[in-house]
Amino acid sequence: MLNKKFLKKDLFTIETNIDFKWINFLLNKDIEDLANKYFLGKILSLRKINKKSHTSNIYLLETQKGEYILRSSELKLHNKNEFLCLLSNKLKNTKFISPLKNHKGFYATKLGNLSWITYPKIEGDIFNGSNCSIYKLISYGIEFFKELEQIEVFNPEESKKILGVNLIDKKKLKSLPKVLLNNKKIDKLRKLNFIKTSTANYLLENKSLIRKLFYKLDSIQFSKINLVHNDLQHANIIINNDFINFIDLEDILWSNKEVAFCHFLFKNLRHMIYSNILLLDKEFPESLEKIMSIIYNSDIGIYSTKQFFNYSMVKIFSDLTLITDSYYLNNDTKFMYDFEKKIHNLFELIYLFY
Repeated sequence: MLNKKFLKKDLFTIETNIDFKWINFLLNKDIEDLANKYFLGKILSLRKINKKSHTSNIYLLETQKGEYILRSSELKLHNKNEFLCLLSNKLKNTKFISPLKNHKGFYATKLGNLSWITYPKIEGDIFNGSNCSIYKLISYGIEFFKELEQIEVFNPEESKKILGVNLIDKKKLKSLPKVLLNNKKIDKLRKLNFIKTSTANYLLENKSLIRKLFYKLDSIQFSKINLVHNDLQHANIIINNDFINFIDLEDILWSNKEVAFCHFLFKNLRHMIYSNILLLDKEFPESLEKIMSIIYNSDIGIYSTKQFFNYSMVKIFSDLTLITDSYYLNNDTKFMYDFEKKIHNLFELIYLFY
């Protein structure tokens, strides 16, 4: 059984999606070409955001007409970028980014070995728990997931090929216990500074519980897949007074709605606890009761905290499997910056809901 007193000390202390800073960046010909192709006006300044994930690069371009976000990604994602922008502009009831068309009438632009999109910068601040009611955010999130589900896609099968399908593959998840339950691997990860001693102890002292959770996987059932936003954590939510805006185009894909929604709720709840906006022992139980009432009275498909726990757990296991498979099978450390946080997320979820 989980030793909550043992866990409480270090949980809700890690957050990787913070401290995003805009760094001045030298103007180059590609940026000038983009400004011309998207009719953005005379350039005044260019900055680049520093972020640990390198799936794309994000720039802030200031011109005489205003401020614009430029996002570049690998050229192989060009058709996906174009399709995502088309979908984005179909959203009418909830606020999302509004990609611009270039001089040829397309959203995505090829330059060299990169694919670019641009959209007006959304004013506001990242969700921190105090700048928007969690109840309002949850209600708006339900509407957003519902609208994504109802978007008319001309050819769903072609759409799945372009955007990708993120299915929870239970067989793939079975590689994870070979890491999390292996004393030698955990100790080596600690020695390599991928995890702290306290995190290693979480795993070593709760092996029987982790094993029990893995046994639960076979009994968890998933509904059909829909268009979803697969990473609607706090850094992808912009609050501007009474308005909520969701961002991060690249995380719209085909997946299980319930899993994606539970991930959205859990990540933002734990961020509020991390930020000391929601007090763990005093305020959380009452807030959770109100939140679950909102969810149960919607048609999102979640009807119990047990269901919520299972779907959230599966998402964490899936994320951890991606990280560990990349590291052990491909000798690639690019996702390891997030490994310890995901381990903490697992125990935070257990602490709150198990």
